[in-house]
Amino acid sequence: MNRKLPPLLGLRVFECVARHLSFTRAAIELCVTQAAISHQVKALEERLGLELFRRTPRGLVLTDEGRALMVPVGDTFERLSRALGQFEGGRLKEVLTVGAVSIAFSAAFGHDTVWSYFGDGYGFIPVVLPMFGLGWLWRHRRESAGPVSARGT
Repeated sequence: MNRKLPPLLGLRVFECVARHLSFTRAAIELCVTQAAISHQVKALEERLGLELFRRTPRGLVLTDEGRALMVPVGDTFERLSRALGQFEGGRLKEVLTVGAVSIAFSAAFGHDTVWSYFGDGYGFIPVVLPMFGLGWLWRHRRESAGPVSARGT
């Protein structure tokens, strides 16, 4: 599939400027000059063939087209940020949620059984067991099987 997408940098700059409604604040956040921000926005506007911002004496205002573009671009960067947040310390951070846990399950099986079933071969996976209206978050590590922390969900 050959997608004709604008450069990622231009979209990143657009999202930052649209969030702040300021070239200066976007430049500070992205650690570049205001001129570089202006250049990227202009290049994106030319590529798309439309104006994304209206420059007024009081500052920037998103055009209708800019507002329409901001929603999917902002959502995409948010999803990308969450996806990259799954990697911590160079490893994938996984969470396993077991949704069909009952009182009988928790009474019949001790936490050692749960850890041996879900933990072996995985190393470190947080296991969420929703019980009694609360979500109990247990972290399993090979060297210790037991609850590390509990939080309500």
